[in-house]
Amino acid sequence: MAASIGKVFEREFAKVIRHLAETRAVGLARFPDSGDAGSLISAQPSDYLLGLPPGCTGLLDGQRLMFLEVKASEEHHKLGKAMVRPAQRGAISK
Repeated sequence: MAASIGKVFEREFAKVIRHLAETRAVGLARFPDSGDAGSLISAQPSDYLLGLPPGCTGLLDGQRLMFLEVKASEEHHKLGKAMVRPAQRGAISK
């Protein structure tokens, strides 16, 4: 069975973001995947918690700590609200 594009994209993204963390370009924490864990853990706010170094520009109100959700789709050109679990919607900035 072929892997879904979402899982493939997430693996490739993880390689890049881990490299950034190893070179100290960002701080990174990976939340457990509640979808893979079933009912063992509650829904998480995102895939990652990302911390950016001082001096980063163009961020919302100078925030350097943010939630990062990784999504990919072959069918959709936009990320619709229905594609994000309710536990994650509260973490989305308006």
